[in-house]
Amino acid sequence: MDFAGAPKNAIVLAHGLLGFDELHLVGKAFPGVHYWRGITEALAGNGIEVIIASVPPSGSIEERAAKLGDDIFKKAGGKAVNIVAHSMVLEEIRTNWCSGLDSRYMISRLKPPNVEVLSLTTIASPHRGSAFADFMFDRIGPERLPRIYKALEFMRMETGAFSQLTRRYMQEDFNPRTPDLEGVR
Repeated sequence: MDFAGAPKNAIVLAHGLLGFDELHLVGKAFPGVHYWRGITEALAGNGIEVIIASVPPSGSIEERAAKLGDDIFKKAGGKAVNIVAHSMVLEEIRTNWCSGLDSRYMISRLKPPNVEVLSLTTIASPHRGSAFADFMFDRIGPERLPRIYKALEFMRMETGAFSQLTRRYMQEDFNPRTPDLEGVR
């Protein structure tokens, strides 16, 4: 398939919460599972430079945004990029999570030097928060949340992203402090 008007600049593919670039379930002896399976090959096959970003799977928006900026800086070699940020976890219940938020934060708040973002395309990002996150926090309750966080941290999972996905956080904190940046489409 040929793309008419294919982008001249690299496309950065950024995964969402609990995402990965490549996952090895039984060590490196067997092929890994690629988050962007088929997409990377289709784009590259049409002459589009593809950069795969890898951010902490469940870190805070701020941590993930800093790593995203660092990945782009290291991998793009000073070239301008277009970001495609996909957010998905637990697809079977259609829960949307945070890669687009990381990208927005990086572009609007961090503004890393030597990283020029021409466009940001978000897919299933909870820009207004997630009703599912609200539901889960209500079901878990404030008295059980510290124990759950401790268990996740014991399994070496960061927990910063979870509370940042609520509708309240997005509407009262994140969105007012993270405006769209002029010049980024």
